[in-house]
Amino acid sequence: MLLVSVDIENAETATFDSYDTKQYHEGISLNHVIASVAVPKNFAYEEINGQKYWDGGIMSNTPLRELLSQHTIFWKEKLRLDSEKERLTYATWKNWRENEQKIPNVKVCIVNLHPSKEAGSHIPSLDDYDMTKDRENDIRFHDKTEYDLKMGKVVDDYKDFVEQMTDIAIESIDKINGLSTKVNEKEYRDNLKEYYEQRISAVNKVLNHITRTTMRSGNERRYWHLLKHRFAVDEMLKIQREDDSDTISDKIFDFSYDTIDQLIKKGVDDALYKVFEVDKEIEKFVADIREQNTKEDQYLIEAANNIINKNQ
Repeated sequence: MLLVSVDIENAETATFDSYDTKQYHEGISLNHVIASVAVPKNFAYEEINGQKYWDGGIMSNTPLRELLSQHTIFWKEKLRLDSEKERLTYATWKNWRENEQKIPNVKVCIVNLHPSKEAGSHIPSLDDYDMTKDRENDIRFHDKTEYDLKMGKVVDDYKDFVEQMTDIAIESIDKINGLSTKVNEKEYRDNLKEYYEQRISAVNKVLNHITRTTMRSGNERRYWHLLKHRFAVDEMLKIQREDDSDTISDKIFDFSYDTIDQLIKKGVDDALYKVFEVDKEIEKFVADIREQNTKEDQYLIEAANNIINKNQ
C-alpha cells in the first residue's frame, strides 16, 4: 500500500510505503494516512519526523508516477540491480537478456474519483458560484495519467528497440571474433581482433554513458539503468466516477460516515460495471465472493447480481 503526500517545505511528493524502506522504516501509520488527506486550508498539515505534509492530491491526485517510482525502488533493492555486479556490459548482456530475474511488469487499474465529463445541462452558469467551484475542483483533481501512460509506453518501445539493436550488434561482434580465427594471414587476423576489441569497448562505453536526467535520489543515471530498471505498464481498467446531479462544491471534504458509506457503495457499483464490460463472466466472481460469506461482502454480491439481471 502506498500513500502520497506533499512535503510543504520543498513542494515535492512524498510516498509512504507499507513495506519497510530505507527512508520510512516504520511502514504506514495513522499519521501517514492523515498526512495523505490533509487538504490545505480545510485541514491542518500533519507533521512527521519534523517534516510537514499536505494531501498529495494537490500535486498528484492519481499518483501513477509515484507508484512506478516505488515499484522500481522496491525491486532495485530486492534484486540489487544497482550493484557493480549487475552493471550491463558486453560480457553480461546475453545473460541479462536470458535471465528471468527482472523487474516484473505492472498491471494498473485507475479509479478517477472526479468526473471528467459534465452533463450538458449541468455546466455551471456565470452566476452559479457553487457549481463553478465544484467543476473547478473536478477538473483540478481529476485523473491526469493519460499522458504519463502514453509516454511510459513510448519509452517501452524505445527500450525494446535498443535491446533488439544491441542484440544485432553483439551478434555481429561475436561473428567477427569467430571469423578472425579462420583467417590465415596474420595481418588480417590481427586487424579483425583489434576491431573486435574496439567494438566491445564501444558497446561498454555506450551502456555506461551518463544520461541527461538523474534518478529521484539525485544520483546519476546511465544508459544501462534505462534498460535494467525498466518494466512494461499495462492499463487494465479505468474506473470513472460519473457526474452527480446533486453535487455541491465542497463534497470532497465531507468525511461523515453516511457519505463515506454511500461513496464506497457507488464505487463498488462503478467498479463492477467496468469489470462486467471487460469480462462478462461476472457470475464466477459472485460465486467466489459468496464462498467467503462475510457481512461486508453482502452489498458486493447484491450489486453484482443487479448487473447480471440488467444484462440478461
